[in-house]
Amino acid sequence: MQKLVTLPSVDGTSREARVLDVDEVAALEQRIAGEGTPLLELMARAGAALAQVVEKMTAPGESVVVLAGPGNNGGDGWVAASRLAEAG
Repeated sequence: MQKLVTLPSVDGTSREARVLDVDEVAALEQRIAGEGTPLLELMARAGAALAQVVEKMTAPGESVVVLAGPGNNGGDGWVAASRLAEAG
C-alpha cells in the first residue's frame, strides 16, 4: 500500500509525495551514486535541508535536540546538528 504525504513548499503551495520504504530509498541512493553524486554529498545535502527547515520552524535561540542513531540517516542528523550549532 502506497502512503502519500502532503509537502508544503516555501512558495506557499503544496504537493503530494509518495513515502518510500527502506529498500526503495537504498535503491534510489545507489542509483544517484551510480550517476556520479557521492553518498557523502547526499548526506550533506539532506542534513543541510533539515537544518534549514528546523531554523524556519524555531525561534532564534530556541533549543533543538537532534537524535541520530548509528544507521545511514544518523549522518544526516549529525550534519543538521552541526549546522544548527553553527547558526546558534
